[in-house]
Amino acid sequence: MSGFWNSLLSSTLCKSTKWPALHYIHQNLRTGEWVASDNRVLLAELNGAIPMFELWDAAGNPVNVDLTYNDYEGLIESTVQAVDKTITLSHIKHKGLFTFISNCAVLKSDFDKVREFIGADGVIKFKDIYTPIYFISSDKQRRALMMPITHDNVLKAKWKLLDVDENELGVFNSWQEAHDMGDMFGCDYIIKVFKDDKNGY
Repeated sequence: MSGFWNSLLSSTLCKSTKWPALHYIHQNLRTGEWVASDNRVLLAELNGAIPMFELWDAAGNPVNVDLTYNDYEGLIESTVQAVDKTITLSHIKHKGLFTFISNCAVLKSDFDKVREFIGADGVIKFKDIYTPIYFISSDKQRRALMMPITHDNVLKAKWKLLDVDENELGVFNSWQEAHDMGDMFGCDYIIKVFKDDKNGY
């Protein structure tokens, strides 16, 4: 792993071929900030690094590819403007594989990663709708966004297992079932909540 950035960035990269720029860690060539996203979680770390190369692989090697990274600064700014509630860690509830920030459900593994990244004294801001949840460390040097799961009752949701081209491999009654089947296949996979258009979720 690279010594340039927090190691959690190296484990927060997107697998989907639909988002090739998110396969890499981005360095903001204006501020030096490091950014990584797996399309559920976005981590951004401002640690005083001098801007060097725009894209890096997880091992810390610069890569030369013709890809444009998304406007993560605009996404963070629009999220900060939208969120209107603050919560402390003591008011966050965990149930099985999920963490609930008020009515917003996220994967507990994602929440644990972000909590480790921003520190136990970080601030969490959110809105009780499908808007990214915003996290910031007490020293303001590490920021994160996390997308809540779009389902009225996440504990009863079905989950799709996809390959990296986002072709459906199956639908399962729980996230854990989808995860276990993905591991059995022995290749990279993606898990998303199943949306049934007929039933509106």
